Parts: sequence; structure tokens; C-alpha cells
Amino acid sequence: MLGIRGYIIIAFCLIVCTVVYAQSPSAVNIIPSSGDSIFSLVDNLPANIDLGQPGADRVWDFTSLQSPFVRTFVYQKGISENELMIEKADAAFHYIERDGKVYLSSIQNADPLRIGSKLELRCAPVLLEYNNPLLYNDASSEYSRLIGYIPWKEIPAQFYEDEYNIDDSVRIVLEINRDDAADAWGTLLMQNEIFDVIRVRRIEEQLLSVWTRNEQGRWVDISETLKSKLKAVVWNSISYSYLFLADGISGPIAEVYSDENDNVEKVIFSADPKYAKTISSRKRLRGVYVYPNPSFGNVRFEFFNLPLARYELSVFNLLGKKLWSTSEELKDSSVILSDLSFLKRGTYFYSLSDEKGKRIVTRRLMILKV
Repeated sequence: MLGIRGYIIIAFCLIVCTVVYAQSPSAVNIIPSSGDSIFSLVDNLPANIDLGQPGADRVWDFTSLQSPFVRTFVYQKGISENELMIEKADAAFHYIERDGKVYLSSIQNADPLRIGSKLELRCAPVLLEYNNPLLYNDASSEYSRLIGYIPWKEIPAQFYEDEYNIDDSVRIVLEINRDDAADAWGTLLMQNEIFDVIRVRRIEEQLLSVWTRNEQGRWVDISETLKSKLKAVVWNSISYSYLFLADGISGPIAEVYSDENDNVEKVIFSADPKYAKTISSRKRLRGVYVYPNPSFGNVRFEFFNLPLARYELSVFNLLGKKLWSTSEELKDSSVILSDLSFLKRGTYFYSLSDEKGKRIVTRRLMILKV
């Protein structure tokens, strides 16, 4: 028989065990190394993603995320001992490590004006990317100016103005204001793995400006003049995101992009390459992919590297008979949800054509039946 003292000891042990079980990850360290691979997927139409409230011991279920393929990025050794570079689809990002912290130092092959230029933007000062060790309730505010130069000869002639010194260069300035707050910790459920994570809420404002020298040799801001001519350029933006970070992993397990009211718009998440098609980061996809494939009929068509325009998406049988089509205004990362369950079991082709009827791509689709 247990006495009162025995029951008190048991109760105390249960309380201690409960507290230990509910502890936050003691610290998260993200220090990528040369040769580390990042396997990344993008869900541009995420469903059933609940970000929940800030706080301790949360559970996030991201098992519903979908993407047609995995992008593979590999960290490579830079020039100096503490420098790393990772090449993505649009640019190469250079990082340095100081006192355990990882900073963005420069971006190469950047094209902020969307004119086909390949310039280097250097950070002044370097921009903190990962604060190691990261602890729950940590917060930071960072500012950096990324500066690069373009020769006037690379600027289309219609942008010239008489008062500019076109024998000089054009200065590109990208200002970044970033606020990070580690506002939650808990368990992140992915399709094939479970992670103990700390969540970081990030608010980032970017302001792009263009400068050149006038006839007096003074730098002047010509952004307002160029805005009417460079309409595809994003001059000022504010992004809201959540980073889910796990100890010892080279990058975020998931990056959730939302509006200011936490309505989820896009999720970039890590993946096991065994479960999807792996493509090189250097390979530029263009056209459309469907998934799941094979499918029981409910599919998602996702579009890549398309200029904003009207396109026709069609499904054909093996004899070339059109069985379904839709005409939509599409651009990069557009998504169309379709119910093709009316199709019989078998193999079909889906095709994307431009406004002139020129076929951009044709791929195979398999329909299954229960």
C-alpha cells in the first residue's frame, strides 16, 4: 500500500515527465555545408494548411501539400573558406558564415529590371539569413542594400533621356528591411516525415530603385521615369512568410507565404526525391505539368515560365480526338483544378497551345478507375 508520501512522489514524477515532454527544441542550428543538397517542392495552390496561433507545443499538419516534381539545389564551396554558393533557377546566392551565423553576401546573375541583364548585387551590410543558435522567442530586425551596376549599353535605347550621362553606368539598389520573430515551436507533419521545429514569422519589405549620373556628375534617382516603361518590374513589395526550421537541416523544412491576414498563398517545402521527379536547378521548365499522374480524375495542371497571355489547354485520346479543353489567361505558377473523372480508364495526352494555336508542349496523362 502506498502512503500519502508515495502518491505525492508519483504525482510529482508525472508532472516532471509532462513538462519535459512538452519542452521546446533547445536550439535550432542551420549551417549548410558544401555538398549539401536541398530537395524542394512548390505547392502554388495549398489546401487545408492551418498556421494556427503563436505559442508552444503546436502541431502543424502539412501532409496535404502537393507538387509535380522536386527541384534539386546543391551548396557549392565559394572562393573563401567560409563562403558557400547555391545556384537556383534565376540567380546564384552567395553566403558567408561568421561566428556560427549565416549571412547573404551577394546575388549573381540577377535581373531585377527584367531586361535580360546578368548583374551582381552585393549586400552592404551582409544580410542575416540564419541566426544560430535559434531559440524560441528570438527576434531580429535586419537592413541591407544590395547594389549592382549595369552599363548603359545594356539598357534598351527607349529608356534613354537626354539629361543622363550614358557613358557611365546605371546603379541598381535593392533595399531590404526584414523582421524575424521565432513565435512558435512544435511538431511539423510532412508526407513522409515528422520534425521538431521552431517557427519563424518573417515580414520583409523590398524597395527597388535605379540611379544614374546627370550631366553634373551627380547620382539621381530615375525610378519614377522608368516605372512607366518597365511595367513588369516589382518596384516595392511586402512579403509575409513563416519558416519552419529543424536542427541540423540545411534549410527550412517549409516556407509558407501568406497575405497579411495569414491566408496561405504558396508553400515551398522539402521532399524526399524518391517520391517525385527530380530536375536540375539549371533546367528551365516551360509549359504545363499535371498531377497526380496517374490519376482517378481530379487533377491539378500547373504552369511554368509562361508570359502572361491567353492559352488553350486540351486533353486528347490516342487517336487525337479532343475530349476536353479550356481557354484561360495564364502566367508562371498558375494552377487549374479539373475534374476529368468522366474519362474512361486509359492513356491520354494533354497539350498547351498559345493564342496563335502553336503547340507549346504535349505530355501523357493516365486515368485510373476503382
